[in-house]
Parts: sequence; structure tokens; C-alpha cells
Amino acid sequence: MGLTTNFFGIYKGEMFSTEPATGFDPEKPWADPVAGFEQREYVVREKMVEVAKCQIIRDRLQDCVRKEGVNHYEHCKELSSKYVSMIKGVGVHRINLDARS
Repeated sequence: MGLTTNFFGIYKGEMFSTEPATGFDPEKPWADPVAGFEQREYVVREKMVEVAKCQIIRDRLQDCVRKEGVNHYEHCKELSSKYVSMIKGVGVHRINLDARS
């Protein structure tokens, strides 16, 4: 076993919750500080998943444009419209916020 395994133990999968924080009250977000931090981590994690999905679609779109060349306007139209619809409001930056957040 390596030094990291000796220190942290054997990896047993995700060590975070995939559910929203229990006991979180949106009216009083910091009434329970632990639930507030868990909710913030959950929201950021979900946004990062959306960002990763957008990156995958962007990579597919770039490959399609390179492959199709001058015909990419008609052959990559579906990927392009999907990418544009996905990037609206995605990200953790304030400038990307819209009605979905």
C-alpha cells in the first residue's frame, strides 16, 4: 500500500451526499450553518456537473465542425443549437445567472 492509502484508507466511492441538504430552510439559510454549507456544496456540485455536460457537447461540436468543414452549418446544426441552449445560465459565475438558478 502507498503512503496515501495508509493515510486516507482505501477509496470507498463518493464520500459526499448526492441529495440536497436536509434541514435547510431557504428563508433562513444560515439558521443551521451545517445545512447551509451542505446546501451550498450541493448547488455548486450540480452546477459543475452542468458545466461538464456543456464541455462534452462543445467538444462534440468542435469535432463535428472539423470533420464536416464547409458543410458544418447543415450537418452540425443540432449540436450547435443544443450547445447554445445548454450554456444559458450554466456556471458558477454571477454573470451567467438567469431564471434557472
